Amino acid sequence: MAKYEEQFKIKVVQAYLQGTDGFKSVGRRHDVPHSVVRRWVESFRAHGVDG
Repeated sequence: MAKYEEQFKIKVVQAYLQGTDGFKSVGRRHDVPHSVVRRWVESFRAHGVDG
């Protein structure tokens, strides 16, 4: 079982892409390590929602 649900990941990625905050700020706001936010964003950019 995944630690984070897909809908939550999408919400975090959208928060990063739509805002002016960096990985650290978005991660803090959603209680996720900034390295995880960065990985999710990179995956989304490379593969879309399926990434």
